[in-house]
Amino acid sequence: MIPIKVECGCGQRYAFEVNPVDGHMPQAVKCPSCGADGTLAANQVIAQILAMAPPAPVAAPVAQVPSTAGAMRIAVSAAAAAPAVAAVAPPPPPISSPKPARPAPVANRAADGWDVEETQVNKLGTFVIVGPVIFAALFASGIFGVQVAPSLLLTVVAVCGVLGGVLNISGRGPVLAGALVGLIIAVGGYGAVYWWIQGRESVRKFELIIAFVVGIIPGYLLQTLLQAYLRKRAQRQD
Repeated sequence: MIPIKVECGCGQRYAFEVNPVDGHMPQAVKCPSCGADGTLAANQVIAQILAMAPPAPVAAPVAQVPSTAGAMRIAVSAAAAAPAVAAVAPPPPPISSPKPARPAPVANRAADGWDVEETQVNKLGTFVIVGPVIFAALFASGIFGVQVAPSLLLTVVAVCGVLGGVLNISGRGPVLAGALVGLIIAVGGYGAVYWWIQGRESVRKFELIIAFVVGIIPGYLLQTLLQAYLRKRAQRQD
């Protein structure tokens, strides 16, 4: 067995023992912290260790010469006759099959699909996205008795959606992805509610809830697609 020590690009260090096959790892190995492939680094360590290993002893040459009676007998060089017997290396021990590598642990993802759990700042971003949408929908329905231009409400909702998306993804992923997802969720939720209440004399609360949920679905679908794309890109870079 050869001890292998690998340091991942993320800073994680891990070690294990392995029986190389043709001077290489018998199977792939991954970082237990980030899941990055460490097979190439492990092969380099194996190559360095094998290069420093001392060469195996070589037995003295043995030749066969005919005897005077015509029979064959084994003759050894007179100078190396005695040492030759002692220099014969014992047979190598049987090679045991390598132990299967334990699969690298997969990091637990957050409930919303990102690789890091939400902090209080991230949760605040969710409220910044959803809160203005609810109030804008109530203003648009006339429940407060105040008429506000739909374009103004849409502008406020869009700005809050971008800011809330940035806060929600802060420290967990690309800021641009969070801003785009927050904008689609906010505008989609407000647009669906505004479209539903137009031309209706009365609207029930559950109808507004259904319209809001339907409106934010495209934003969450976009978030899922962005998460899948970012994970694949990270794997290709590894």
